[in-house]
Amino acid sequence: MNKFTIGLLAASALCSAGLAVTAVPAAAQNRGDSSFSVSLGDVAFGYSDGYYDNERRWHSWRDDDERIWYEQNHGPTYYQMGRNDERDQFRRDWRDGRRNSWRNNGGDSNFSISLGNVAFGYSDGYYDNNRGWHSWRDDDERIWYQSNYRPTYYHYSRYNDRHQWRRDWRDGRRNNWRNDGDVGFSVSLGNVAFGYSDGYYDNDRRWHRWNSVNQRNWYRQNHGQTYYQMRRYRDRDRFRRDWRDGRRNDWQVIGNSNFSISLGNVVFGYSDGYYDNNRRWHTWRNDNERNWYRQNHGQTYYQLSRDRDRDRYRRDWWEGRRNDWRDDGASSFSISLGNVVFGYSDGYYDNNRRWHTWRNDNERNWYQQNHGQRYFQMNRDGDRDRNRRDWRDGRRDTWSDDRVPD
Repeated sequence: MNKFTIGLLAASALCSAGLAVTAVPAAAQNRGDSSFSVSLGDVAFGYSDGYYDNERRWHSWRDDDERIWYEQNHGPTYYQMGRNDERDQFRRDWRDGRRNSWRNNGGDSNFSISLGNVAFGYSDGYYDNNRGWHSWRDDDERIWYQSNYRPTYYHYSRYNDRHQWRRDWRDGRRNNWRNDGDVGFSVSLGNVAFGYSDGYYDNDRRWHRWNSVNQRNWYRQNHGQTYYQMRRYRDRDRFRRDWRDGRRNDWQVIGNSNFSISLGNVVFGYSDGYYDNNRRWHTWRNDNERNWYRQNHGQTYYQLSRDRDRDRYRRDWWEGRRNDWRDDGASSFSISLGNVVFGYSDGYYDNNRRWHTWRNDNERNWYQQNHGQRYFQMNRDGDRDRNRRDWRDGRRDTWSDDRVPD
């Protein structure tokens, strides 16, 4: 049985501060000669060694001045420690993707149960590993535990529990409340998709580690057809990998056919793979898959590798310069003004901060003539404007304090 710890950490500093940060326009954040500007809308919270943005991405401070400025101006969301020293369960759960919010918004409650110190819970409370009983402090606490640790939550009051092993354990007649023998194993089979040596996926594609070696062994013995004696990252089965990454609705090969591509998600294919509607590239899982697509959708299959495709429309589409990969008889030059932020002599950035080189001199000259206010006669590496550099590196939401109209 795992060792559990319960962390009930005071968050008075956060609560007293109202968990709010005053928004300051980006242009007002310059410090003296420095053009430093952290967009408050993109900084979640910071540590002594860097900060997380709202997409859970980690950034190191560029220099001590940047860190000190943020600490002085946004103290309620700055923590004087390295991020690896953080023990606040809310922030750790948020940055690891287990919570939608890193703040504890439960009023005076500062619930942060570490799975380690909770044995199992009921609708009216829970037992810790020392058999101590605790009532839930509020509904939010109960719901949070139920949502995050469903295998050890039972939706009834403790007095209605008729499970002999748990009753014996809490009354001191057993050392272990789990029945790890041949019967009574408490993994809900309906919620286990398949397992590996280091854990299993449930039917919602969430990953769980085995509670114990006995639990893993029991599952392997009783459900060997969905157990794989390897760690999950060593699994090369394309069906299971696609399912757990959200690219398939079913991880199992059904019937004699092992090819099931959603036609609505395949744009066109080559001999070495295909693009989906999000412009993502996928290699064929096997020759049968490729042959099946070629036979059934020959009008969007091209018998060449993608690197040999010289069709400008398809190449522009998968590189993000066109909204449609088909040649519909329109002009061969079409830059969507809404998708070009600014350009240089060697290329331009789109609104997703992606870099594109000009396809030819005519394209560059046309943009320069028609949108000169957004064109800069230099290579991008020669640009020393801090606003534009911060924007393209993800440190600002806008590249200009005085936005030039389209």
